[in-house]
Amino acid sequence: MPLPNKTEFFMPWDAAKYLRSERAIAAYLATALEVAPNDAAFMAVVHEDIALARAALKHSPGHEEPSLDPRQPEPAPA
Repeated sequence: MPLPNKTEFFMPWDAAKYLRSERAIAAYLATALEVAPNDAAFMAVVHEDIALARAALKHSPGHEEPSLDPRQPEPAPA
């Protein structure tokens, strides 16, 4: 029995919109490395997402350079 002719529609996904802290960026990168550590194309997209997120963070109001010391709590959002 043939399948009906359906068209799928996907909305664009911008991961950078949801990476609002260095902690979120680190978690995103760690997850990507777990899921597909040997997929160069996937990792290139991940690094592009991270670059876009960091650029947005840098230009956001009240931005301070984060401490990457894991013992330091993440500052509360402004």
